[in-house]
Amino acid sequence: MISYEEALETILASVNRLEKTSVSLDECTGWVLAEDVPAASNLPPYDNSAMDGYAVVGRSVAKAGEEDPAVLAYLGDVDAGGGDRIEVREGEAARIGTGAKVPRGADTVVMVEDTEFREENVYIFREYATGSHIRMAGEDYVKGEEGLRAGTLIRPAEVCFLAANGVTDVPVYRRPKVGILPTGAEVLPSGEPVSGTKIRDANGPTLMSLVRKYGGSGHHLGIGPDDEEKLIDLIGENAPNHDALITCGGISKGHHDHVKDALVKAGTRIEFWTTAIRPGKPFGFGKLGDTLIFALPGNPVSSFVTFEIYCQPALTKAMGCTPPYREFFQAKLLEDFPKKPGFTFFVRGNIEGDYPDYAFRPSKKQGSGMISSLVKNSVIMIAPAERDLIGAGESVEVFRI
Repeated sequence: MISYEEALETILASVNRLEKTSVSLDECTGWVLAEDVPAASNLPPYDNSAMDGYAVVGRSVAKAGEEDPAVLAYLGDVDAGGGDRIEVREGEAARIGTGAKVPRGADTVVMVEDTEFREENVYIFREYATGSHIRMAGEDYVKGEEGLRAGTLIRPAEVCFLAANGVTDVPVYRRPKVGILPTGAEVLPSGEPVSGTKIRDANGPTLMSLVRKYGGSGHHLGIGPDDEEKLIDLIGENAPNHDALITCGGISKGHHDHVKDALVKAGTRIEFWTTAIRPGKPFGFGKLGDTLIFALPGNPVSSFVTFEIYCQPALTKAMGCTPPYREFFQAKLLEDFPKKPGFTFFVRGNIEGDYPDYAFRPSKKQGSGMISSLVKNSVIMIAPAERDLIGAGESVEVFRI
């Protein structure tokens, strides 16, 4: 049995980034950039107005006021996307819209709220400093400047940058293909009626959802039987077609737990079988050829937690993200949490308060079969292995689920 940290280090050391591909700008959200994308041009490309108002020469309005307004001759309108026909001199003003290119000669924009238009003249009732309300060319990005780096997860903000720089075919790393194989003679597809000792497959759909959440492509392979030979065939048929294969259940020491032996006999090189964590002690990892093999426990909370702490970082690395692969933050523990030393505990609970004064309250339900501990909580606290008591008021490390 190895520690949580050793297990995660072993897993990540086995993961290689997937090959590069490209997707359209419309489809790139949730993918990871495979190449650096510098600014293709100055942004903005030219000096433009930040307000609706009038473009003027700053000296013309330097002393304007309510009692003694500046009176400027109206030249015409400058619209966004319009031409460059107007030149503004001292004592003149051109009406301008937000985003329109500042006309030649002008160096200041006066807000329309501080003006009045009378008989082809513009009255300015407030003084303005030269340069007011002008967005200068290149003040956001200068051509060639670092924009987005390879390994960046593409969110809507990154899409904005890509679109503004004319990138329509986005270089990305391929998303991992993940096969999901829940097992057990007692498990039925989640849509079927159950009776007696049968239960619905909660793990398969949950793992499918988690894979999609973190950017992978999930494939539910059906429910594996409690039959070693059939499991060997299922594993051997499906592992080569996926970047990762996740089994669920059948790795403990019960009479009908055949997944462990089936994985080995199918050719999996196993790195470890158990980790010093709770929930999720029975968790195995290895490789079958180039395919990552994750053997998750069958209890739904154990399955969920081990995916979050082991599978998620591995898949995130495979799809090209740069570390860290998860965001952790600190919170103050609101009540004592006693635990068994030697095991890292992953404690479900909720955050109270606001940044930076986050506080964490553990759930009363921590059983590995209690789905409510996932549904009713949104955060997991990491309780270190060496501790037997985490005291109220201590700062603890947490992450969101």
